[in-house]
Amino acid sequence: MNVKLNKLISKIFPELKIETDVPTSFFSFIRTGGTASTVVFPKTADELHLIIKFFKENSIKYAVVGKCSNILFGDKPLDLVIIKTDLLSKIIIEENIVFAECGVGLCHLGLECMKNDLSGFEFSCGIPGSIGGGIVMNAGAFGSSISNIIKKVYTIGDDIIIFNNEECNFSYRTSRFLKTKECILAAEFELKKGDTDFLRKNISEITKNRNNLQPKGLTLGSTFKNPIGASAGEIIEKAGLKGFGIGGAVVSDKHANFIMNIGNATSSDIIKLIDYIKDIVYRQSGIILEEEIQYLGEN
Repeated sequence: MNVKLNKLISKIFPELKIETDVPTSFFSFIRTGGTASTVVFPKTADELHLIIKFFKENSIKYAVVGKCSNILFGDKPLDLVIIKTDLLSKIIIEENIVFAECGVGLCHLGLECMKNDLSGFEFSCGIPGSIGGGIVMNAGAFGSSISNIIKKVYTIGDDIIIFNNEECNFSYRTSRFLKTKECILAAEFELKKGDTDFLRKNISEITKNRNNLQPKGLTLGSTFKNPIGASAGEIIEKAGLKGFGIGGAVVSDKHANFIMNIGNATSSDIIKLIDYIKDIVYRQSGIILEEEIQYLGEN
């Protein structure tokens, strides 16, 4: 990406917030990656729609990201524009129906639902991702997932396209959007009425369990999806890989499905460690682990 393109984007969208030459480690929860020459922050749904339309019409490569809590950026400079959805944070609550734009944090929305005596979103408290990313990955925890409460998903194509729950093709840690790369604009959730004190207690228990089970530090959360009927963390632990590291990337001693950046890791270190884990697990058990984290860029 070059200065000429940045000037063009600024000219076409004079009100658009643009940052240049941004280290992707600023975004990634594991603090690794190269440099993004152009990052744009649309403030409204219309602006996001127009930006995507402009990029498509002019064959400009781009990627839409949220909070980047499970994205591993490559170490090389990105050859695309990053569209970051942080500023798309509108929430509308009418009775038991909740509308939220793609940039709203999952945990934040869970707390807002609690304040409005709405039950069903408690599982999200402690999940660091956004609504957009959560829908793409069908985020979940402790036996619940976002697919249980989705009513509609709004996406951006040539126009706004609305999908009902069944059309989203949700399954464990995936959806149609993971395959099609359609840009999620917003979603509607259908919740149930609850009691604030009970919901607060439930959220407190969920947060406590999360803190007890999961390590703190620089991590992208669960590295691998759980195989059917099994725990990826337990499989990796049985392979003797707790505490094993490559470069600055280490398998957590607390939960083996978490890879930690202990301070100086590169994305290349993390990928090498992921490949090593997959190889050892397959050799020992015949199980093929599949990544839950997403990759963006090259090493």
